[in-house]
Amino acid sequence: MSEEYLTPDDVMQRLHLTRSSLYRRIQDGTLPKPIKLGHLSRFRASEIEEALDKLAQRRPETFSRRQAAQ
Repeated sequence: MSEEYLTPDDVMQRLHLTRSSLYRRIQDGTLPKPIKLGHLSRFRASEIEEALDKLAQRRPETFSRRQAAQ
């Protein structure tokens, strides 16, 4: 099975992000850095999915802490 590579525009569209938000997420480590192919940037679809899974796993913990504080 071959890996799917996404353009920055593909990632922005899938995640409903602006370009500046996309690169802010890369800088803060929320999303993976793209692979550079010459002057092109591409993201591995599997790495984007992994990053989203990690965010989803953290979400209930945040909710539980807030709920416990009440």
